[in-house]
Amino acid sequence: MIATSRSRTFQLAFFLAMSLPLSAERLKLGRSVTLEAAGLKMRPLTGFVNSPLPMPTTHGYRSRTTRERTEAYNPRELWLRDQQLAMFKSTNGHIAVGELTCNVLTRLPLINNEHVTAEDYEKARDARLPDWNDEERKRWIEYFTGARIEAVTSDGFKIEHLDFAVSFKGNDARAFIVKLDERHIFILFNIKMPARFTNLDRSIARCVDSMKTVEVVARDRQQPKFQNKSGLDQDPSSQHEATRRRVIENMKNLDDDWWIAQTPNYVLASDMTDRSLAKDIQEDVEIMRNAYAQLIPPRKDIEEVSVIRVFRNRSDYVNYVDKEVEWTGGVWMPAKKELVISPVAHTSKKLKRKSMLQVVYHEAFHQYLFYALDHVKPPIWFNEGHAAFFETCRINHRSKVIQVIENEERVRVLEDIVDRRQPPNLRGLLQMDARAFYGYGRSGHAAERQRDENYALAWGLVYFLHKATRLYKDTDYAALCPAMIETLVQQRGNRRSVNQAVAKVVDFDQLSKDFVDFWTDSSDRKKAERRHLFKNAK
Repeated sequence: MIATSRSRTFQLAFFLAMSLPLSAERLKLGRSVTLEAAGLKMRPLTGFVNSPLPMPTTHGYRSRTTRERTEAYNPRELWLRDQQLAMFKSTNGHIAVGELTCNVLTRLPLINNEHVTAEDYEKARDARLPDWNDEERKRWIEYFTGARIEAVTSDGFKIEHLDFAVSFKGNDARAFIVKLDERHIFILFNIKMPARFTNLDRSIARCVDSMKTVEVVARDRQQPKFQNKSGLDQDPSSQHEATRRRVIENMKNLDDDWWIAQTPNYVLASDMTDRSLAKDIQEDVEIMRNAYAQLIPPRKDIEEVSVIRVFRNRSDYVNYVDKEVEWTGGVWMPAKKELVISPVAHTSKKLKRKSMLQVVYHEAFHQYLFYALDHVKPPIWFNEGHAAFFETCRINHRSKVIQVIENEERVRVLEDIVDRRQPPNLRGLLQMDARAFYGYGRSGHAAERQRDENYALAWGLVYFLHKATRLYKDTDYAALCPAMIETLVQQRGNRRSVNQAVAKVVDFDQLSKDFVDFWTDSSDRKKAERRHLFKNAK
């Protein structure tokens, strides 16, 4: 997170700069890019990078009678997954490439009038024969772009295989369909402030004209040099193979730099070049998963295989995640079923490795908890507090045992909180929702400060409940987390029921006093830190 401040001098300079006319700029074509699985080759505009496409958002529905969970999706997202081939992103906008292979599907068996299962969607898709008259192509373009067509025109564009060209209402985007070997290829150009560029139309035409068909190549993406050997000593389950195929399908048209590796419980997708770090992630995340399961056993066997995506470049991470979490170094996205990790900027390779692994330990706990609690969303303090609890642990790679130690970054903030005259509001923390916890709705610095304090309090409370309870034998502190989890699962995340269950276990006034006493007593803290919670991995 980076907080910025603006002086009056800066504001004046900014105003003057914005008052000046935009300087003329020219666009150029970049190097040739091959979309192997699509059998296409093109030259995008310079600076536009081939970026991973988003995974479809999962929506869970649970039967009131059987309690079985059904996963469904937005029909357009499934359709886009089939029709979109690539997305090139830049600070100047984006270029989307697609292929017309399926008309817009209208008669689908929807759940709750908005979502469809993957099986029902595929059945309807496969039953529909493509029909590409002018009206159907317009419908396809509008469904793909989410924008209304203003005009069908190719004025100003000299393109060899042009079949269709459109402009849109309310924006400056331009889109084209070219016909290559009986294939209908779609290209959308959404350029920010297009008036800046003196050669925009010519550059777009050259980019479209550069599109050529090539031989289709189906790449496995499994590269031995990034694969930890332990991940090969397994007989993959059908679920593991399904997840692996889903990840490969998602990255099928990315550059050769993208690869996958697998472990017993994870599929790792990345374009990073650090082999050592790639193998460390694979080894450590399995050790950490065993520790997560010892502390919070899963409610039932976890069949889902977890996906971790690690980016080599920070800008690619920011372009991939939602805007409200751009400040993060990593994020678990349950609706997308993937954990996404950003690279860390460090001049020291050792510090970079340490920081990235800490983010993996933290975010992998969120991912594990989601499946361990059978998709029930826990209170934010519990989720973030436990993730922070694991992020700075030490791993003995020989015995595969972890030791949880104090988190120096969280301790500094926590010590400042407990030194105040007013005791920390633990009741408020336990009842806090996610928006308040992360400081959404506040200004940059205020939001950052609130986040830091909430993370520190949540971490400090989880650490206290797991490591210090033996020092408070006349209390029920050790029962707080188990009671909360039991109520959470039984009531399917009902916050009021969870809060009531916690209130029955602890006296908040006494908890606050003991919490402050512990964190201001160095002797008790040393005793707690020496306590071992975890056994050897099986």
